[in-house]
Amino acid sequence: MKRTMILILSFNFLVPLHALANKISTADNFALLDQDGRFHELYYYSDKKAIVLISQGANCPVISKSISSLRALKTQFVPRGVVFLMINTNPKDNRESIQKQWREYGLDIPILEDKSQLITEALKMAHTAEAVIINPADWSIVYQGGIQQEDLGA
Repeated sequence: MKRTMILILSFNFLVPLHALANKISTADNFALLDQDGRFHELYYYSDKKAIVLISQGANCPVISKSISSLRALKTQFVPRGVVFLMINTNPKDNRESIQKQWREYGLDIPILEDKSQLITEALKMAHTAEAVIINPADWSIVYQGGIQQEDLGA
């Protein structure tokens, strides 16, 4: 848990952990395909220190402005055992628009396609540019909230 807390501090999120009271407290397993059709299962990452899920939609301005900060966080925390994944939360997006956005980002974080919106709803991700940080030791959600550009230190 201590390592996950360090990650939260690095995101500079202003929302305290007790603010999760109205959110879900654990993450159930799910599997989705990414922008290239590769299979990703949440529980596959059980050996990681933390899992960062970031909600994304094609043409989301906050995500677009946060790419350099996300790149820096990924560079800093992947060697420490943290995995980053994006989940496309816009039901109007298709694989083609997701792939286009992924190429424009120039970021090697997979974007998972949630066509049915079941995972988005289960994780209570209401908006794009929202992060959910999961501790795989017990699948608890240790942070859920926005990733505004100023919160990322950009």
